[in-house]
Amino acid sequence: MDTIVDLMGKLSSAPVVVLAQILLFYVFHLAMSQILYKPLLQARRERRAVTTDKVAQAQALNEATLKLKEEYEERMRQARREALSQVSSAQREAAAARQEQLDRAKAQAEAIINQAKADVESQSKTAQAELEGIAPQLALSIARRILGGMTSGEQRERVQKLLREGAHG
Repeated sequence: MDTIVDLMGKLSSAPVVVLAQILLFYVFHLAMSQILYKPLLQARRERRAVTTDKVAQAQALNEATLKLKEEYEERMRQARREALSQVSSAQREAAAARQEQLDRAKAQAEAIINQAKADVESQSKTAQAELEGIAPQLALSIARRILGGMTSGEQRERVQKLLREGAHG
């Protein structure tokens, strides 16, 4: 504080010096504004303009990036939907093909079974016809063997007994 009081005391003693200092300060200020302040302010304005432009470009780029990201995500969703649709379609086609093959296999199995039944029936009829043709000969052959060891009287009795039992039975 003492320094300020001393300074005031010195200034009051020389008013011409004070006026000279004010004038010099004003000239210094004009010189500095032309030499230093104006170029600094101009550089500052240019920097601010460049910065504002760069911020605007960055925002535009950011918006474009967000838009591209949204488009990408939408395309991915659509691709997933299409893939799921294709998988579902392929599964339906596979199930239809499997069912068709099963139906064909069942039809073939049925045809084979029917053919086998027809073959068995045909063979059964053939065998039955053969047996019917052979049965009387076998019966005669068996009767001859049974009766071959007996006398003629015993044979007659035996044949009559068999005929009676056959008629009753």
